Amino acid sequence: IDTDKNMIDWEISFDRNSEDQYNEMLITQKKEANIKFSRFIIENYSKWSENNFKDILMTNNILKKKIFPKISSNKVCLIVIDNFRYDQWKILEDYVSKYFFIEEDDPYFSILPTTTEYSRNSIFSGLTPLEMSIKDNDLWSDKSEGFNRNEYSFLDRNLKRNNIDIRHSYNKIVSYDDGVKFIKKISDLDNYEFNSVVFNFVDMLSHSKTENKLFKNLAYDEKSFRSFTLSWFKNSSLNELLKHLSLKKVKVYLTTDHGTIKVDKPVLVKANKETNNNIRFKVGKNINTDNDKIYYCENGEKINLPRHNIFTKYLFATDNNYLLYSKNYNFHSKNFKDTFQHGGISMEEMIIPFIELSPKNPQ
Repeated sequence: IDTDKNMIDWEISFDRNSEDQYNEMLITQKKEANIKFSRFIIENYSKWSENNFKDILMTNNILKKKIFPKISSNKVCLIVIDNFRYDQWKILEDYVSKYFFIEEDDPYFSILPTTTEYSRNSIFSGLTPLEMSIKDNDLWSDKSEGFNRNEYSFLDRNLKRNNIDIRHSYNKIVSYDDGVKFIKKISDLDNYEFNSVVFNFVDMLSHSKTENKLFKNLAYDEKSFRSFTLSWFKNSSLNELLKHLSLKKVKVYLTTDHGTIKVDKPVLVKANKETNNNIRFKVGKNINTDNDKIYYCENGEKINLPRHNIFTKYLFATDNNYLLYSKNYNFHSKNFKDTFQHGGISMEEMIIPFIELSPKNPQ
């Protein structure tokens, strides 16, 4: 984590000073660091999983370890920005610090797979995906309206398991119109002791790079991706929310479920038709690859993931790889190259921000 933080500090410094010749060297060093990081995760992840990650700060225990102990003495607002990397937080830090004291800046790990379905549900539930599929299977298996429609209920049960009896609210901002409606009713937050607000827009920006030619031209590399995030923030409902909270007696926690990485190396995999479409991880039957740098797990339960049947396997891309099938391989290889993806193992996807903020001028 410290290595990643130092590299991000250098990246942002180069962004501001246009040190392109040094930036190329840093890109090379970061790729080498990601290779070592992937090896480290492959060697240790199953060991961490043996006791449900109790010894490691992860998305499934971040509320219990970092936020729940503060509830008794403070009103709390939890802000979860989907797909929000640590370098994106560092870009926003100067703006946020105008209104808040930064009490804690402590990156931690997302669980695998680094996708919203698994990692964000684990934040609100306080459970690993395997635990969710057993203890809260009614919520986990309900995908009728998307993978994350039950986050309020997951949080409600999490609070009760920890004997916390408070009024809490949940809001999700997916579109600009959602943000406008939310800000109009922002004073409603004052009626609750615990507010959680999810912003999906950054995740949509990442996926748009694959689907939208305009966005590809606006966010074509890491520097422009960070810059685009800052432009969004300045005119966003998140900015308005933070300004509102800066005048309140409240603890604000800002985090995410996972990050994203720019991919550039296709890897051929074999799988049947029921396998998922994510190009950074695969789950299903008869999954295979000849690439020895991929994290291959024959029994998901060993890493706290649901095992749908005895044939279910998980496969995770590492470094800057992305996983493709033989059908239309050349087309997809070109289409996905240099796009931002998530689901696999990399510093950008797994090392995520946890920020504690205190208002400078509460009224």
